[in-house]
Amino acid sequence: MRIESLVRYPVKGLGPDLLYATDLVAGGAMPFDREYAIAHAITDFDPERPSYLQKHHFLMLMRNPPLAALQTAYDESDRCINVILPDGARIGCALDDPGTHQPLIDALTKMIGDRC
Repeated sequence: MRIESLVRYPVKGLGPDLLYATDLVAGGAMPFDREYAIAHAITDFDPERPSYLQKHHFLMLMRNPPLAALQTAYDESDRCINVILPDGARIGCALDDPGTHQPLIDALTKMIGDRC
């Protein structure tokens, strides 16, 4: 088997993170793939008692095509995602630190508006 390229999506709905190498475990998932998702503002989610939610509760490329214009890179060592917006602006946030999320949320809201 020959693998031509490796990609993962650390945040469901955002762009791919291109990989040059990764460690895989037989029967396991791609490390750091879709560990996070961005829920719509109206989604009722309790982070203290998380439960399964269907995908329509989250941003996704299929319903939010402007998301395809974003470029992303993920640093797994500090769980930080860096997003390059269509205008070239860069936003970084630590996915495990909600205090860093607002600039990305604001940019996404501006991009997709009420098309969620």
